[in-house]
Amino acid sequence: MMNRISAGSNLSIDMTQEHWRLLSNGDGVEKILVEARPGQPLRYVATFGTQRRLPHNGTLSLDEVDRVVLGWSNRDESWHLGLMLKPELAQARGSRWCGLAFWPDPDTDLYRDLAARAGETLAQKLDRPFTLIPPRTDGAAPAYGTTHKPSAPATLPDLPFRIEHWKLERIDPMRLELKLSPAWGRARLLRVVWYMFWAGVFVVLSVASLSAGIAAPQPEFLPYAGLAGAAFLIIFS
Repeated sequence: MMNRISAGSNLSIDMTQEHWRLLSNGDGVEKILVEARPGQPLRYVATFGTQRRLPHNGTLSLDEVDRVVLGWSNRDESWHLGLMLKPELAQARGSRWCGLAFWPDPDTDLYRDLAARAGETLAQKLDRPFTLIPPRTDGAAPAYGTTHKPSAPATLPDLPFRIEHWKLERIDPMRLELKLSPAWGRARLLRVVWYMFWAGVFVVLSVASLSAGIAAPQPEFLPYAGLAGAAFLIIFS
């Protein structure tokens, strides 16, 4: 009796008592990519082996396979079926994981049993253990024994806190007040006195030039420029 399971990217898995096959259904033409038979090496086509950095002879001995794994990936919300290879082969290809098929499943349980059946059947054909890695629930310990340390809460600077001429003070346990510091008032008073002094100088010189009975200064607009400068200083003091 033949069982067929559809997977992502136009792949399907064909399972009988004699074999387990991963098929490609692209362009309307069915093609065997991977085949597993009881007691025999896992066979695959050249393109499949090249993409996954497998041996170029097109076969994977049973001794090179550690187990069959079906795991959930939060990154793409899919179930992934693959082989966990032995460390000796992993050193040559850079990874122990060899992916075979995947099932997009945002609900996490729509294709779980179907994918698990495909993984269990493959494990039986290869005479290797089957491992199911379910989605992590909130509060579950991270994989590989790692733990996340909670970050320390941010601390506020001690009050009162000064920002240039402003000062932040605590009025009571529930309220804060932002107000100008006394230094700002003193600086403003000095600036007003300084501007008024020079405004007075400009006014005196300009009036004296206009009211004097001597020849007008050259150029003639200088007294008026002095009055304008005095007005400017008064406005912005």
